[in-house]
Amino acid sequence: MTRHSNNKSTSTASIFWENSATVLAQWALKFLMNRSDAHGSYRPLNKRAKGPAYTSKSTLTQGKLVRHFRGRDVGDLIGFHTTSLDNTSRWLAIDLDNHSGETEVQETNLRAAIHWCKRLENLGYHPLLLDSDGRGSLHLIVVFSEPAPTAQVFALGTNLVSDFKTIGFASEPEIFPKQRAVGPHSRFGSWLRLPGRHHTRNHWTRVWNNGAWMEGQAAIDYLLAHKGDEFQALSVAVNSPSRERATDNSNSPSPETEMSSKTRDFMNNEVPVGERNNRLFAAACDLRGQGVPERSVLKNLTPAALKSGLSEDEIKRTVASACSQERTPSGSVATNGAGSTINNHRVNGKPPDDHKMAKKTSPFPWQPFPVEVLPMALRQFVVEASRAMGVDPVNIVVPALASIAGAIGSTRRIQLKRNWCEPAVFWGVIVNQSGNLKSPPMELALAPIRARQRKAMKKYNEEIVALEKRVAEHDDVRKRNTQLRGGLQASKVEPIPERFICSDTTIEALVGLLEQSPRGLLATRDEFSGWFGNLDRYRKGKGSDIAFWLECHRAGQLIIDRKTGARRTIFIPHAAVSLCGTIQPEVLSRVLGRENFENGLAARLIMAYPPNRPRVWSDDDLSQDTKDAFASVIDGLLEMKYDKNKSGELVPQDLVLTPDAKECFIRFYNEHGRLQSQTHDNDLAAAYSKLEGGAARLALLIHCCRVASVDPTLENENLVDAKSMKAGIALTRWFVYEARRVYALLSEVGESREHQSLVAVIERNGGRITPRELHNANKKYRPTDVAENRLAELIDEGLGSWIDEVATRENGTPKRVFQLHDRVDAYKRLHAPRGDSNENIGHDSKNDDCSVAVGA
Repeated sequence: MTRHSNNKSTSTASIFWENSATVLAQWALKFLMNRSDAHGSYRPLNKRAKGPAYTSKSTLTQGKLVRHFRGRDVGDLIGFHTTSLDNTSRWLAIDLDNHSGETEVQETNLRAAIHWCKRLENLGYHPLLLDSDGRGSLHLIVVFSEPAPTAQVFALGTNLVSDFKTIGFASEPEIFPKQRAVGPHSRFGSWLRLPGRHHTRNHWTRVWNNGAWMEGQAAIDYLLAHKGDEFQALSVAVNSPSRERATDNSNSPSPETEMSSKTRDFMNNEVPVGERNNRLFAAACDLRGQGVPERSVLKNLTPAALKSGLSEDEIKRTVASACSQERTPSGSVATNGAGSTINNHRVNGKPPDDHKMAKKTSPFPWQPFPVEVLPMALRQFVVEASRAMGVDPVNIVVPALASIAGAIGSTRRIQLKRNWCEPAVFWGVIVNQSGNLKSPPMELALAPIRARQRKAMKKYNEEIVALEKRVAEHDDVRKRNTQLRGGLQASKVEPIPERFICSDTTIEALVGLLEQSPRGLLATRDEFSGWFGNLDRYRKGKGSDIAFWLECHRAGQLIIDRKTGARRTIFIPHAAVSLCGTIQPEVLSRVLGRENFENGLAARLIMAYPPNRPRVWSDDDLSQDTKDAFASVIDGLLEMKYDKNKSGELVPQDLVLTPDAKECFIRFYNEHGRLQSQTHDNDLAAAYSKLEGGAARLALLIHCCRVASVDPTLENENLVDAKSMKAGIALTRWFVYEARRVYALLSEVGESREHQSLVAVIERNGGRITPRELHNANKKYRPTDVAENRLAELIDEGLGSWIDEVATRENGTPKRVFQLHDRVDAYKRLHAPRGDSNENIGHDSKNDDCSVAVGA
């Protein structure tokens, strides 16, 4: 097989690196990778007009790493980001990057590197000193056996090179990580090129050992034997600019605990009556996030809470709610249902068995839902319900938000500009495997609106019975007096039931329901694939279904022309339809398809894919008071009325922003715009564009929820304040992150299906195929280079191998053929989670959701 390369390798070392590419990829995945949602890439030498290196915002797979270590093409070379999404690092690196080639400079670099190596050895580390380009550029790397806080790793690096001037350097050398923290929604941080081939020279990494450089197989073996050192927090504690988190079991917060100003204010000052519960909950979250035990949180906050007027029962209940799940220092939940930390998607040292996609690869770690920003009535309902059912809070939150949106309907909109209003429409989907308790949480959240629907249907049935009774009485009288016929006809007018919720989502059904219920509807599907099935069913030859649903998402105006029926034209001024459902990941990947991404339907779905929690019995239950409080919110929202315009027509009431709320939204709008502009994935960019207005929609839901629950902190029910807007923005940022996570996981499922399809083609060809034969078999594998790369991906998955067939005639050339492994074995490999076999040990590491350094 011939591969075009900008700089063909002729060195002996290249043979060893190519032969060891797979095991090196597994080593890098297990001991170096800090995040897999992005990696550093290099452009080929002849395509560097836009710069030689860039961050590729795509899933990092083992196959890409294998191609890097083979080093056949400069475009295959990659690097690892140093900081993970949870701001931890797997390694520290010093880049002595010099391209002059002068002997004096090379000697200075090596002398400094050996000096810092000795300092690291004195601290208990075993650093790797790598020759990057053969001309004096060196990489000094310390690998940690477990991820360490990036702020402390950064402090270690800066302290280590603080004496750079005394050893002949004019400026401080570059260290990785370059910063103490990386924002999860805006930046990726620094990255460093992995060992292997250099990106401009035909040079392969050498490793320093006992005063000499090793290369080829010796260098590779030295790297593979390196498993990392335990990070020594004490070595940086004195000089670290960031405070250490409290880890002791004392009964009071450590002096080092970084309490927020609001927590200190709660403990030291008088709290307004309307804010007592919210302030207590936020303070408890803050202290718990700093590692303070729950009993200590309760002990320290009780005096201030009692002073504010709260009862002991209220205090205990609120603190227990805030401490219901373990939290990271920032206050976000960081444990699974069994209390095991989900850091890097490992439970008790093993990959969690939550679903097939996460077991294959998990490009982003699960980020807990920010429950603390929800209004009290909704927050209490979500926390208690999730604890009682043993599910992640987002399983309750998504259908609850859909229920709130359905109850508001088209009665309220949020006005951002004179000509930009967002309705209270929410399309939420919970993604998870069958048997992972998807339906019960959704039904619990929808119970209040279903109860209201039952009451309406009961009233309707009573009216029907009364009508039938009147008709029977008129019929009896008419037999004796035909003059009553007119009265009989008038009495046959049937009542119209109030409709709030429906499950039949065909256009024909919804048009009739919306005509009867102009305020809007909540459409629910336990199996959301049925919704897509109806699209397929009615779209053929018509092309109207998508346009109909897009109009419902923006609560737009609908004019329906029908060929039959008493009314040929139906006009719906504000067709607001919220959606809620559950679906399995493989089914979602299949039914979305390419078409629903291109028409914008997929971008409007707000999806959440929570991790599965082990079933553990709990005596916790949802209290009747909490259940009634949430039901009261839904009832209050259903009582909201329209405004009237000058013509007397019913119109939505447009709620404007307070100045502070508008300022918050403008900051979010600009930040979100930068994020969207930096996204190269068109599908993800489309989702981001819809979530831009989603922040305003969520702020509207929060505001209306506060109105219905009579929140005493709400100054004006006709103005959306900064508190509601900040909550809406916090929820949107979470959904933005979750969109990246779900799209990456769906991509993995699509790749798996593609591999299954390719295996089927090869099996039909007798289990072996050449790139040319694959090229001829299916046009999607054209040209031959594409076919060859697809077959190479199967080899990376361990599904087959190349074999060289002997030429069949004299002077003929050997033919390279892809040989599929045993059919049963190949099937098992294709469907097995990565990490379940020794051949995929790279994905059996803690680093499935981590990253590594990248750069020079």
